[in-house]
Amino acid sequence: MGGGSMVGSSGEDLWTFEVIPASAGVAVIDSNLRSLTTEAADDLDALARAGDDRIRALGLILTSARWAPPPDSGVFGVSYRSGNEEGSCELELTVAAESGAVEQESATGC
Repeated sequence: MGGGSMVGSSGEDLWTFEVIPASAGVAVIDSNLRSLTTEAADDLDALARAGDDRIRALGLILTSARWAPPPDSGVFGVSYRSGNEEGSCELELTVAAESGAVEQESATGC
């Protein structure tokens, strides 16, 4: 397991990997990549809001932003919530930063 963050970021990246001694290789098992600057998260929020009217209509709040590792460079995930109550609206989107395209991953309780 490895982790870290870049200077000026508000989150941390966490990689879980397996070392394969026989081949001297490394296999990524999981990644949770939240090391983004506040400005980057704000830009992703603006792209998502421009591409999905429900965010504003439902009064959703950006709760987290994360980047996808290669080969999905330039793809980011954003999470929105309407509140902390059980059953409140949860919206998970992916945003392609270069094109600004927004794709819904999941919506619960909306």
